[in-house]
Amino acid sequence: MIKTRSRLVAAAAVSALLSIAAAFLASCQNPMATLPGDTFAPAASRAATERIRLVAANISSGNYQNYDLGHGLRILQGVDPDVVMIQEFNYLSNSAADLEAFADAVMEGDGHYWREAGAQIPNGVISRYPILEQGEWDDGSVSNRDFAWARIDIPGDRDLWAVSVHLLTSSAAVRNTEAAQLVSYVKGKVPAGDYLVIGGDFNSGTKTEACYTTLSQIVGVGSPYPSCTAGDTDTNAGRTKPYDAVLADADLGAFATAVALGSRTFANGLVVDTRTFSPLADLYPALASDSGATNMQHMAVVRDFLVPVTGTEPPPAGAALAFEKSDMEAGGPAGLPAGGVISSVAHTGSGSFRYQKTVSSSLTVPMTSSRFLPPGTATKLSFWFKGSASGSAPGLRIQVAAGGTVVNYYDLNAIVSGTELRLSPTAGGTYPTAPISVGQWTKVVLDLTGVNWGGRSPTDYSFTFRVRSGSVHDWYIDDIRYE
Repeated sequence: MIKTRSRLVAAAAVSALLSIAAAFLASCQNPMATLPGDTFAPAASRAATERIRLVAANISSGNYQNYDLGHGLRILQGVDPDVVMIQEFNYLSNSAADLEAFADAVMEGDGHYWREAGAQIPNGVISRYPILEQGEWDDGSVSNRDFAWARIDIPGDRDLWAVSVHLLTSSAAVRNTEAAQLVSYVKGKVPAGDYLVIGGDFNSGTKTEACYTTLSQIVGVGSPYPSCTAGDTDTNAGRTKPYDAVLADADLGAFATAVALGSRTFANGLVVDTRTFSPLADLYPALASDSGATNMQHMAVVRDFLVPVTGTEPPPAGAALAFEKSDMEAGGPAGLPAGGVISSVAHTGSGSFRYQKTVSSSLTVPMTSSRFLPPGTATKLSFWFKGSASGSAPGLRIQVAAGGTVVNYYDLNAIVSGTELRLSPTAGGTYPTAPISVGQWTKVVLDLTGVNWGGRSPTDYSFTFRVRSGSVHDWYIDDIRYE
């Protein structure tokens, strides 16, 4: 699988909040101390990009229009997608557990999925990123599937609306009727400022069919088209018809880029045919025979986009770092916890902490062993946050703890994307149960004045994140500063 392409790598935002710990310690120890070294002027906001790989996949196999035999799954794992618009989405018993297991297998252990209900050959969406909203639109021309859509929290300030379609084989006229219906749905639901992709099996005999002209009102449909390693743009099993496609709106299409798989680059996107792909090792674990499996009637289509990820606001003038390198620059602070990484997707500058983990037993996650700085006269500690916490126990809490004694908590679950969150410490209580979904960098401000040190020296305390069994985390922290 592709491990070389740029992506938000896994697991360290947690580290970020531990830095708060020592900060607090110093604040209570000597509230009038001056900061050693310089204070920091606002850093310039920075635009970065993140590669998003979008895949259309009607690649079920066998006699029952499902993915049980593993051919389609291996192909998806081989192309390492971020979002899949999947057709004939049947797997094992179709239970939530089975479908989630399939999504996790596609996305290397942390998948999200949506599958339309009550369909014989359902459409669906599988995503590496959190799904914020989902639904299905009635396809008035057919009874055994509809149009399945999902709004996805991809990196950056815009959401991605992914629509999975499977048009009828009966005639070009019917496919155009379906396209017109889909255009109406999209215009009534999808905000103009968000990204849109429509992907799947269009069952089209040519790229000039009327359905594409109709869809051109909302997505780009023109050439150049994705191709396989042999240069063929057709996508049916016999490689004679252009059935399948990934169609992006103008906003997203402006960021289209070449697909890179191992040693190969495909300027206009990739049609995946394992029978001709070379070197096949670049598609591991796919087998050469997978695209030729019984009733594998389509090839997957892959397109990549470099979407901008922009810092939203520089730190306030005069704000001081809470600990060395808590702006996450120059590789970030030393002493990252196991699994902790510095991500290139930053609020400002060139780095942030990312924490990405499916938690099967409750964890207390320390931040960093970096040296903390005295806060001077600061009474608050702020940082920037984005990402998600979900699952059966999504409570996300900062603890101020000494040994096994937890004295103060800050609960983050009330955070709303784009709205500054101000928190005072609380003394325990139940964990919040609301999931977190924060699509853009959002400021969090912690009040230090109400911390109860329980008669102990602040140097006995540390700051940690507490994450609970049954939760799934993927979030970032940047620019931890005193105010």
